[in-house]
Amino acid sequence: MSEQELNVDSFILLVEDNMYFREVLHELLTLGGYQVISVANGTDALHFLGRHATKPALIVSDYYMRGMDGCEFLGNIRRDPRWHEIPFVFLSAMQMIEQHCAKEQIKADGYLAKPFTMRELLSLVEQMTHRADNGS
Repeated sequence: MSEQELNVDSFILLVEDNMYFREVLHELLTLGGYQVISVANGTDALHFLGRHATKPALIVSDYYMRGMDGCEFLGNIRRDPRWHEIPFVFLSAMQMIEQHCAKEQIKADGYLAKPFTMRELLSLVEQMTHRADNGS
């Protein structure tokens, strides 16, 4: 998908290191009407964002990833003025993500504990992208 084809209102950047889970999430979000770019880790996501002018309506990221974990990735997003306002959702089996990231004084906009249903995922994504559209 080229940058010209990306619709900023429905563009989601998906960051997940598990290839199978990444493919399933990509398919679910696509079926939900979103344009999805999937990358394997936070480093790849930062490289993608740095190379493209179109900002996603939402970043959906796993917490536990090889190399750069979710908190470090979120911290990079929040510290960069180009990206700090992009809504950010963590997906994780870990129940206490907020406490782990609190040490860094950074916070995601949403959290979804694994396992979750397609309905739960799409509901949260809709809520986050709608919120971004309204600037709230």
